[in-house]
Amino acid sequence: MGGRQGRGTSVEGGAPDVDRTVPVAVGRAALDGGAAALCVATVGEAIVLRPAFPSARIVVLGPTTSDADVARAREAALELSGV
Repeated sequence: MGGRQGRGTSVEGGAPDVDRTVPVAVGRAALDGGAAALCVATVGEAIVLRPAFPSARIVVLGPTTSDADVARAREAALELSGV
């Protein structure tokens, strides 16, 4: 497949070495194409997108079971659907 793997490919937790260019480019394309919201699987993925899209609706579809993730989501003004 030739895809990039290894360090810097996970956005979970907003690790400092994360390559944010791909998720931000995809989010921008979705919103420019008329999407009403950006939907992601985890709070970590949403946290990566929030600085690039401060007013966009961002919905976390996966389960959010830790109090820390719920607090991070609240602070970033994310919507949680799988709490």
